[in-house]
Amino acid sequence: KKILVTGSSGFIGKNLDESLRSRFNIIPVHRKDIMNKNHSIFNDIYAVIHCGGLAHTKDKELTNFYKANFLYTKKLINLCVKTNMKHFIFLSTINIDFSTKNNLIDKKNFPYAYTKKKTEDLLLNLKNKKFKLYILRLPLVYGNGVKGNLKSLINIVKKNVPLPFKQIQSRKTILSISNLISFIVLILESKIKKKLIYISDK
Repeated sequence: KKILVTGSSGFIGKNLDESLRSRFNIIPVHRKDIMNKNHSIFNDIYAVIHCGGLAHTKDKELTNFYKANFLYTKKLINLCVKTNMKHFIFLSTINIDFSTKNNLIDKKNFPYAYTKKKTEDLLLNLKNKKFKLYILRLPLVYGNGVKGNLKSLINIVKKNVPLPFKQIQSRKTILSISNLISFIVLILESKIKKKLIYISDK
């Protein structure tokens, strides 16, 4: 079964590629394939796992998030609806829940969550789609090769410097990359039916 994976050079995409390659025909999709409407790559696809987008960056410019997360997905889905694929898996973020107030997201302060939610709405409102849509709202994903804030924290811990965390009661919901991949396999095997899904470790 031919499966397209966007963002295959990122942490999640790279792990997906390496883990699923023995079971599926994994084809990395690059931004130029989408922007140049490379139709040949979409021939006979079984599923798309959409990991690509802009997330961990010091750049807070809304326009860049809008292009990378919303417009990129819109162009991708326009190519997908013309195929006979079975599954479209969109990796979203639990940050949407924490950034929403009175059903609105402050796009200036939370551009990542805002553009992910806008993309979710686009996908959920698609008409006449033949495929099953899955939106996974993910917490912090960890594992070998992790990037972003968790990598920074790990680097600090490795320095054996005493950390001022004793009085902090904050807890994080997390998800191992292996559990995420196992769940995506269940979707590809048509064992999951829900559209909007929250997933985490225990």
